[in-house]
Amino acid sequence: MRRQRADHIIRVWGLRLVVIGAVLGLAWFTVASLSPWPVPTTLRHLAASKDCDTARAMDLAPARRGEPGYWSWLDADHDGMACERWPALAGGQTGQG
Repeated sequence: MRRQRADHIIRVWGLRLVVIGAVLGLAWFTVASLSPWPVPTTLRHLAASKDCDTARAMDLAPARRGEPGYWSWLDADHDGMACERWPALAGGQTGQG
């Protein structure tokens, strides 16, 4: 009984590990072959998609369109620059004088 249970666990988990390995391998191949950047930069770019704080933490912000770290939903004013710092007042004036 114990041997049958062990064989069953090995079969089930072995199959899961093979599937997980295949998915990760396919993801790695996709990232490595389709991205214009090296794999580490691509992984940082993907992580930066969450929000501007994450993009800054990945050292990818601010980013221009076409650069790693640029995502259209992080470009608040649609000027081609994502996660740019906003001036304190309109026109770049800081109120100091």
